[in-house]
Amino acid sequence: MAKAKRPSVFERGRIVVLHKHGLSQCGITAEDGRSKTVILHFLEDPESYGTKKSSGTPKRISLALSWRIRRAVREDTGQSSPQIKALTDADCSPITIRQLLLEKGLKNKKCLQRPRLFSCHRPARLEFAREHQTWDIERPCDTFCQNTLAPLLRAALSQRQLSSSHLRTSRQPLSLRHDLSTDEIIIMADIYSEGCLESELTCPICLHLFLDPVTLPCAHSFCLVCLETLDRDKTSGSAQELCCPVCGQEHLSPESLPRNVKLKQIVENYKANSASGELHSSAEDKIINDEPSSEDTDESTSTDCGKNSLEGMEANGRRSRLSPIITSLQEKLALVDDLVNKETAREAAVKATHADLRKDVSSILQEMAELLETYRKTGMKLLEVELMPREDAVGKRVQMLSDLQKQLRSAELRANSLMGETEDACFVDGVRDVESQVSSLTVEPLRDFTSDLELSSNLKKVCEKIEHQNHQLRLGLGSAQRALRVVLNPSEVTFNPDTIHSNLVLSEDLKTVSFSIAKQPYPASSQRFTSFFQALSSQSFVRGEHLWTFQAEGCPWVMAVCYGELPRSGSGSGLESSAGSWCLMYCDNLLRAYEKGKDTPLRRTPSLKRMEIHLSFSTGTLAFYSISDVSGDKTHLHTFKVSFTHPVYLAVRMMSGQPKAHITVN
Repeated sequence: MAKAKRPSVFERGRIVVLHKHGLSQCGITAEDGRSKTVILHFLEDPESYGTKKSSGTPKRISLALSWRIRRAVREDTGQSSPQIKALTDADCSPITIRQLLLEKGLKNKKCLQRPRLFSCHRPARLEFAREHQTWDIERPCDTFCQNTLAPLLRAALSQRQLSSSHLRTSRQPLSLRHDLSTDEIIIMADIYSEGCLESELTCPICLHLFLDPVTLPCAHSFCLVCLETLDRDKTSGSAQELCCPVCGQEHLSPESLPRNVKLKQIVENYKANSASGELHSSAEDKIINDEPSSEDTDESTSTDCGKNSLEGMEANGRRSRLSPIITSLQEKLALVDDLVNKETAREAAVKATHADLRKDVSSILQEMAELLETYRKTGMKLLEVELMPREDAVGKRVQMLSDLQKQLRSAELRANSLMGETEDACFVDGVRDVESQVSSLTVEPLRDFTSDLELSSNLKKVCEKIEHQNHQLRLGLGSAQRALRVVLNPSEVTFNPDTIHSNLVLSEDLKTVSFSIAKQPYPASSQRFTSFFQALSSQSFVRGEHLWTFQAEGCPWVMAVCYGELPRSGSGSGLESSAGSWCLMYCDNLLRAYEKGKDTPLRRTPSLKRMEIHLSFSTGTLAFYSISDVSGDKTHLHTFKVSFTHPVYLAVRMMSGQPKAHITVN
């Protein structure tokens, strides 16, 4: 039989939950499908279950030991496998010795004297059982009559003795115990013929009369359909996997078993007799009801008492059969109700968490949209400031030229009208007016106007102003993006620009600090480190599980998790010296752990550039792991056991300044 698979992580958790809800081992077995032994062993020690190492493949028998075993068997075939193991001083198990003897065709005395049933004998044995088998009903009927029916029948007979006519007309009694009276035997025979025989003709699986019955070699009979259903439920496809549901013996599959024709005929006859008996009984009841008598009344009263008692017993039997099923259903229903309540509460919590997450993300995206809208409005305003004067100037020029055009056309019309003037005085006066009007009109001042070169210069000023707005936009969008990353990734970490030392340069993504020989013109801040090349994270952490990656190049370093109240100057501002800091220091190929200012030498490491930091608030642990540059394998370095009382920050320190030194945290 194949070995059962180990319980999965889901199955283990389910078993623990069912056990916590008070479910018995049988109930857990019914729910999970595992045996009671597996459930018992798992509940004894859930953590270490299944971790015991296997002994591996059994040791093979050497050639010399094989010869010693065969010689011992030839000398005395009465030795058992453990005795042969002790006699030959074998370093293998008795099972291995037995397998060797089977492979070599050797048998000890016990196997030689044991009768063997070959495959050709099995059909003959089954056929013999079909022809000569008798239904042994006396033993169950004996116990049933003595313990259950006898007291009931004696009480009924003490009230009213059955008449001799009833005894003569009753059915023939079965062979029962002789210490009961004749009346009791008759009634029990009737009861047995109607109840016990029916139970004997009932399939133990479906609890109905046999339908196309099949008898196994172990003499237990079942419906063919029931056996086929059991065979389909088997996970293994082997032909020897069918086990008898009553005794557990293994047999062939249902298709290879012959049908029990005789038992099928008995069941059909019983069904026919039951149907005719019901019709005959109803006819007799009608005759008795038409002609009642005192003796018949007494007999009917006694019979009704017996029938009522039997009906009560049958009802009790049904209740006893249904009671464990109902109990199991109630247990499962209670478990499912509890799980439904928990899952409903979990669903509400998940929806509330998701609603808060959607709200935070929407707020950040709205902030980014407002930044872009402000940038658009500011840029358009700056552009309009430079473009509007030129447009106004062009508009004024067009207006002036239009006015000049009108005046010139008016002078032209005046001059044309003088061409037809006949009077000399009027002609002379008109010419003088036209000349004075034309002489007053000129276009030379209009040529002095703003050139395209001046416009290009003004647009360059707009570019400078917009570039300043670009910087502000990048700062605003970067802050919003970091806020969005913090919302979506609770472990997001960046360095705070207000805390880094002036000899450290911060990358654009705020995740890498590099050493600079020249001090940076950072604005003064009370949060800035001044004594050591250190930097503190912008984010603080108070709950949850977090994982970060640390990478350093070209410098000895200190990696720490600390409280925010760390001093910013003086000897006490060093990460390894602070009482509120837990850190690892790597310097001169030596690794040290510092906890509240106390150091612990760990190991000498030739190269340590990459690490993983695991922070768990639920377990109160801070663990450091090194990562190989070649294979990527992780090696445990150190674990701090600590219960944090304040929000903690990530912090780094460069022990010395190198031109290409940098530290990155992700």
